[in-house]
Amino acid sequence: MALCEALRWPGRILGASVSREADHCFLSVQVEVPEQDARRRRSCDGITGVDLGVSSVATLSSGEKIAAPRPLRAALDRLRIRARVRRDSTHKLTTRLCRENQTVVLEDLHMSGMLANGRLSRAIADVGFYEIRRQLQYNAARYGTRMWWRTGGTRPASSVRSVVSATAGSRSASARGPVPAAARITTAT
Repeated sequence: MALCEALRWPGRILGASVSREADHCFLSVQVEVPEQDARRRRSCDGITGVDLGVSSVATLSSGEKIAAPRPLRAALDRLRIRARVRRDSTHKLTTRLCRENQTVVLEDLHMSGMLANGRLSRAIADVGFYEIRRQLQYNAARYGTRMWWRTGGTRPASSVRSVVSATAGSRSASARGPVPAAARITTAT
């Protein structure tokens, strides 16, 4: 098996694992790198609200809708390949949100209640809300992005745009302070 690319991170190799999906083999290398090399820079300092949904995996406060990859609608025998598509799209979405924004407001959903609905459960599981939230937390720490969880209320997180815009204005991030209580959001811990 030939290696197709050089290691992306300089450092001490801690371990490696080989996995196989369909007819492709993958090598994952774990490398110990200094903290300053592991942190990434954001490309923008915006603030965005994220509303998770079934027809669109995420609706941003800017109005942009990100389509869900829907891997489970395809044949179940191709599930591994579809899972890789979901992982890839989730990774790209969460990395983009944290790289381009200084704060991300995410709706805190009552998942057990939503999964109990037989008509929605497969579509919700297909989108992978938990993995989106987990990767957002990971990438937020990596890019220095603040996470806010919107709890309760009837407005979707993407409609927090007016509250965020009124709060943000043209002031610097340090002068903005927290989003008003009217938005019903709490900071992540």
